[in-house]
Amino acid sequence: MARSRRIVTVKDGQVGITYDNGVLRLLQTGRHVITDATHILAGFVSTGQQTLRLSKVTGMTLDNVELEFDAAICIRVIDAQKAVTMLASGKRDVVTEMHENVQERAKLDLCTIIGKNRFNKKHVATTAPTNGDGQSAAGGDGAAAGARDAEDAGFRSAVHDTFMVLFKEEMSSECGVEVLNMAVEDARIVDHELAKALASAAVANSGLERQNIEAEIVQVKAAADARVAFIEAEGRAAAMKVMARAEADRIETVSNALESACPTAQQNETIRTSGQALSDKSTVVLSQDMRALAGTFGYRKIDNSGPPMTGKMPKRSSIDGGGAATAAAVGDDDDDGPYEAI
Repeated sequence: MARSRRIVTVKDGQVGITYDNGVLRLLQTGRHVITDATHILAGFVSTGQQTLRLSKVTGMTLDNVELEFDAAICIRVIDAQKAVTMLASGKRDVVTEMHENVQERAKLDLCTIIGKNRFNKKHVATTAPTNGDGQSAAGGDGAAAGARDAEDAGFRSAVHDTFMVLFKEEMSSECGVEVLNMAVEDARIVDHELAKALASAAVANSGLERQNIEAEIVQVKAAADARVAFIEAEGRAAAMKVMARAEADRIETVSNALESACPTAQQNETIRTSGQALSDKSTVVLSQDMRALAGTFGYRKIDNSGPPMTGKMPKRSSIDGGGAATAAAVGDDDDDGPYEAI
């Protein structure tokens, strides 16, 4: 029997798939010589990353919303022997058959996942490992608890994360294919009337969220303004307290000094104080005693021998240049008798 001789070259990043008398044989990178006529080359499987398109995946959610969407998955063959055995029948091109089977299984799992989720329910993304019944696996309680506290990630993220847990584990353990990522590209609601209603609800919800955000901004700004005003008021109060304490100390020091000073020094201090009053547009009148001031301001001394006065003496002031009149008596006044207006 004549033998055929064939040379097969397997490139880097590929695995040669051959059947020797019906037995699967893998050819690694390099040059190989096939001598038997019953040793058939079936094709080459890439071990690099490949992206497969999933078009028009249709499914009904748990709340009876029919969805149609496109998706894509990124895979890599990690065990060519297992991948060819589980995903190819050998009747057609091995690589094409493998890819078609991966796509169909991905669509089936996506439809199952969609059927277990509600479209109008808030979903929380999680990557915690789960068993086939959807329960958290042992050791995954901490991750699941953290996922429950996470922010709502939406329907797409819920589908993505569940798919990446279930389908990835299934393909890796059973088919020798690693699923690297999956993305839902374009989700559409088949019922147009329902789509319009949900869109209107989404717009209203967005408006409500915007109003809530604006209200929170106003509250934060008001709280900040109130805090600033409170700090400024505290600063002014502290400054006023310091200034009042300083003025009190000054007055106490001056009073103590005047008590121990001679009469001449006391009169000089009175004159200096009167000079300060002039700076406020006031009139200062200096007199030896109150008798000298009585005639000037229209008062006269009351005769104590007569009947007692029942009314109080009214006060009068002389205005000069728009300022207040200030009278200061320099020296001792030994006349303590009362005065009345003329």
